[in-house]
Amino acid sequence: MSDLTSPPPASSRDKWLGRIPAIVFVLVAAWFYRRTTAYSAPSQVQVGSLELTGLDGVRLPAEKLQGKAVLINFWAPWCGPCRHEIPWLERLQAEHPELVVIGIEDDPDVFPDATSLAASARISYPLVRTSQAVRSTFGHVVELPTTLYISRSGKVLHTVSGLIPETLMNHYAKDAIAAD
Repeated sequence: MSDLTSPPPASSRDKWLGRIPAIVFVLVAAWFYRRTTAYSAPSQVQVGSLELTGLDGVRLPAEKLQGKAVLINFWAPWCGPCRHEIPWLERLQAEHPELVVIGIEDDPDVFPDATSLAASARISYPLVRTSQAVRSTFGHVVELPTTLYISRSGKVLHTVSGLIPETLMNHYAKDAIAAD
């Protein structure tokens, strides 16, 4: 004799249907989290009009940027992926005279560490301090490294948060150089 009070066994379809609200909740929460932590780059930047000051306190001459594509790399000396990119950025700077690579260090507390790293790694591209003008122009950078590839006219063509392969970095730099 069967027990009339026990429910029939649930099918696997019914089990999945019962999980849909939880799955939807997780997806929506992940979307909101990503949206609030994602970096939103400006679409246009006139880098030459910014007052950029090197880690050594010397102002970067605006003439150095005129007529050139610019690669802006937000970095920190304690950031492993940032340190990994340094030789790649060096090669980009050396191989493309029509491109200016600029590293922006955002934390005044580590400027001395950044200066030491620049000397020991023999970084030849300009490393600058952040400023209110830089923050106003680029906004709050969430993840390091974050790199912007900017054409001669100031159009931000590519924005990358995190480490990417050197070949892709080179491709994006060539896009910035060829634009306009």
